Amino acid sequence: MKQITEDTAGNDSNPNTKIDLESLARETGETFGRIAARFNDSTSYHLEEGREYIEKNPMKTLAIAAGVGLLAGSLFTLILRGRR
Repeated sequence: MKQITEDTAGNDSNPNTKIDLESLARETGETFGRIAARFNDSTSYHLEEGREYIEKNPMKTLAIAAGVGLLAGSLFTLILRGRR
């Protein structure tokens, strides 16, 4: 990857500046594309793992969901009471 120097950064007539910026933009886009693909793969994997856990442990999952709901409801109630 070519670097833009101070001499060429402000000079619009230099054709290398345009090429450098295009190259940088393309490389940045490719990098973000790879990161997004890895993130998608990772989330798909974890989603499948979660589904398998739920299928293998339905009662434990139900108990966890109930506990989280109870905790969230309690916190919400405390927050609303504090505003009165």
